[in-house]
Formats: sequence, structure tokens, C-alpha cells
Amino acid sequence: YIAPDNGVLSYVLEREKIERIIALEEAHFFREPVCPTFHARDIFAPVAGWLSKGTDPGNLGPEIETCVRFEIPKPRPLGDKLLKGQVIHVDRFGNVITNITRAAFEEMAARHPQAPPKIILAAKEIVEFVPAYGAAKSPFFFLFGSTDFLEIAAREQSAAAALGVAVGKEVGVMWG
Repeated sequence: YIAPDNGVLSYVLEREKIERIIALEEAHFFREPVCPTFHARDIFAPVAGWLSKGTDPGNLGPEIETCVRFEIPKPRPLGDKLLKGQVIHVDRFGNVITNITRAAFEEMAARHPQAPPKIILAAKEIVEFVPAYGAAKSPFFFLFGSTDFLEIAAREQSAAAALGVAVGKEVGVMWG
């Protein structure tokens, strides 16, 4: 991964085993001049090119012990039938991505094998759980996206706009 040291890799660092972290300091691997506001073009893309050609990452700068991380909100069970999380992102299609992971969902669902889950968001109950966006029949539905976070979506419209939700809004999954 090539990124600024501003916390953007927090989710990656939470899920992946990181072997080492390198501070990009060797300027001869960068595009010149380096603009202070366009590091993706002037530093990250050239470094990716060098790495694709087999350059040893250790040649790019010193190894460092840690990088900036932000606190990742975790879903939490409330009682035996409710998993509470929050909206962490709204994508460009208006799909509502939560911090509820597939693992947390499945752990709670295993306690209630006969009870179908339902989403509670913005005073609305959403009951259709689908394997893919194209399988939905209801106006609102939920599924796990490519990053294994629970997503709430709407057919042919923005779920976020239709529900009036934004990042930080609480969401619940209830069984029974």
C-alpha cells in the first residue's frame, strides 16, 4: 500500500498483517518538482512504478515502527437480539456502508438461526437481505459489499437521500 501518513490506512492496518512500514524519503524516486498538494501524482504514482519494476521497498526510505491511525468504531451487541453500529460511508451511488462486519453479523445471527434479520435505520425497518444488488425486489434492501461491511441500498435511487442519513447515523440489526 502506498498512502500518506494521515490515518487513511487505518482500516487496512486493522485487517491486514503488515510486514513493514517505509517512510518515502528518497526524492530521486519522485517526480520533480513535487507539488505540496499533489503527492498522488508526484510521489505515490512514481513510487508505485518503481516498485512494479522490482525496486526493493527498503531503498525508498527508512523503516518506521508506526504510522497515524484513527479509532475505528466497532459494532456492539446490545442484549441478545440487537447489533448496533453506525454509518461510516455513503458511496457515490448513495449506498449506506456501515461498520457492521460480516463476522459480527454472522456471530449474532448464529444465535438466532430461525429468525430473519432486519435493519433499523432512520425509523425504517428493512427486511430484504440479498446476496447482490441485482437480486433485490424491495425498494430498500441490505447486503454485504466487497469489503465485507453491511450496506443498505435502494433500488434505482440513493438510499442515503431517501432515508435522510449520513455518516455517523446509528444503525441496528435485529433478530426476532
